[in-house]
Amino acid sequence: MRSWLNDEFLRTAFTAEEQHGILKTDVDNGETQGYSGWDTDGGNNTVDQIFLLSYQEVLEDFKNKNQSSTCKPTAYAIARGALTGSENGNCWWWLRSPGRSQRNAASMTDTDTCGSNLVDYDSSSVRPALWLKLDSNLAGKEKNELSAEELYNLGLRYYKGENVKQDYSAAADYIGRAAELGLAEAQGNMGIFYRDGIGVEKDTVQAVRYFQLAADQGYAGGQVNLGYCYEKGIGVEIDALKAVHYYQLAADQGNAAAQNNLGNCYRNGFGVEKDDAKAVHYYHLAADQGDASAQHNLGYCYEHGIGVEKNEQLAQMYYQLAGD
Repeated sequence: MRSWLNDEFLRTAFTAEEQHGILKTDVDNGETQGYSGWDTDGGNNTVDQIFLLSYQEVLEDFKNKNQSSTCKPTAYAIARGALTGSENGNCWWWLRSPGRSQRNAASMTDTDTCGSNLVDYDSSSVRPALWLKLDSNLAGKEKNELSAEELYNLGLRYYKGENVKQDYSAAADYIGRAAELGLAEAQGNMGIFYRDGIGVEKDTVQAVRYFQLAADQGYAGGQVNLGYCYEKGIGVEIDALKAVHYYQLAADQGNAAAQNNLGNCYRNGFGVEKDDAKAVHYYHLAADQGDASAQHNLGYCYEHGIGVEKNEQLAQMYYQLAGD
């Protein structure tokens, strides 16, 4: 089956251009990919362009999302003898997972349950799976034809692994292109990538450059991260006044992290005159948006009477919110 999928089927079903857009996938064939109720050994891992799903992948891609894995056979499959349910018209389809014994392979039934058949059983259908490279011509556009927003959204999909194989390098490539086209959100994300070494080699100076580009466009995410760099000396010398400046810009736009950080500045007298009441004010703004750090800080203030009267009940409430 595997040889047929990656040779005859691949060559027949896809053009050469389309084949170029199909990624090679590291396929896990271990016993953990099978049905947990069957104590059957798995096989060796493989690298394939076309593969069958495992039972665990069916759980992840369908059942855990409250979706049915059932499907209808094509006319071609029916002509070749594909078995269908008499009432629902759904087909049985093979999985790559082992079945109840070493002579069996797992399959999904017409009623969305896991079954087991002898490997020479010829009435189950084949449901090929693959990962597409979205920067290929299958996506309809070349990279230089995509807008900044399209590049950014495509990069986010690679970053999150949404309907594509997760690839941080590809994410950084697309989002970096969007950043160079001037998209502030992309610039802010590239700052994070360079700061944390996600998809690129860690470079705090480059991180600051991207945060600055985003901040200069008024992007709150860039402003709060730039403020943090100035507060902690990441890629720049520590500068309390600049840290407060950028925190304030982001906080005024409602950024919860910036409001919490600005509260810390007022509580500790960092870059501003120490003012516990203002610290509590900013903690409240951030806590009301669900920021866990601000909720914890606010609980601490109520517990110890910092900028507010002591209130054990409110302290416990905010500690609880932070813990949740």
